[in-house]
Amino acid sequence: MNDRKREVKTVTLNLQLLNVIPLKVTQAITEILSGKIHHTKPRVLDYFFAFIGKAEHFGAKIFGLSIHASKECTQCGLCARKCPANNIKIHDGVPKFGSNCMWCLKCIYDCPHQALSPGVFKFSVLKDGYNLREMSEKAKTQLDPKYQPSGSMLWQGVIDYLKN
Repeated sequence: MNDRKREVKTVTLNLQLLNVIPLKVTQAITEILSGKIHHTKPRVLDYFFAFIGKAEHFGAKIFGLSIHASKECTQCGLCARKCPANNIKIHDGVPKFGSNCMWCLKCIYDCPHQALSPGVFKFSVLKDGYNLREMSEKAKTQLDPKYQPSGSMLWQGVIDYLKN
């Protein structure tokens, strides 16, 4: 599958998740207030993905340390001001990245000159960025309710969540 098709599928799945979240929250609150106890049994694969999720924290440290500014950097300091992890310090006008990165990508997406790029895990940066407000608007108007994500083991938990 080419990158564009993969990105379209990911965006479609994200839109579907944005649409279902209010319903799921209301359902959970109703169940909690009624005293209903709902236990789910994790699948073996869930433990594997939980491990990968924990490994992401280590990957974020590596990712943060690998970010560098190109010659397009105007030394405005916006990246340092916007970083929720306080991971970016300005030294001699140049941003320096530490190991406290949360992998939120705010520095990369919010840079007005597109001067920041990672040295590793480049696949995690979407070419056109990720605008949650824009995604939410699309979710209200453009989602095909009949869309069914393709059944891959990686997405099975999300697919199950959307079906219930």
